[in-house]
Amino acid sequence: MRVLRVIRRIAAALLFVALVSTAALVLARRAPGDYTDTLRAQRLGEDAIARERTRLYLDRSLPDLARIWLSGLPRLDMRMSYRYARPVTSLVAERLPRTIVLVGLALLLSIAGGIVWGTLQARASGVASRILSGVAGLLLAVPSLVLL
Repeated sequence: MRVLRVIRRIAAALLFVALVSTAALVLARRAPGDYTDTLRAQRLGEDAIARERTRLYLDRSLPDLARIWLSGLPRLDMRMSYRYARPVTSLVAERLPRTIVLVGLALLLSIAGGIVWGTLQARASGVASRILSGVAGLLLAVPSLVLL
């Protein structure tokens, strides 16, 4: 029973990744302009721009792009980065160790801060307790981007 639940969760996670990545692909494709606009600004010829559009699959339809993108996901083939001209998988792998350290430190700091705040709030009484509760409520209500 537990194995079945794990399999269902993994399948749901994979479906979620496929849906989010497809949505990102659709949104990026629907945005005005594309990568070749930067090439036009560099005054490259139209045949060079056409070759680049073909190489980057920008001349394909949206369903074709989605099929190519989704077929590469199980192999972790996320195509090439326009900006770095390297495979996206290698860029992710290169940055993953630092990201894990950063997430670990943020988690450690938030747990330690939560324990300290909770201890202060539990020991406080009267006005101090109300102030700590109010500040905690405000911090929970404010979006995290504003706090950065």
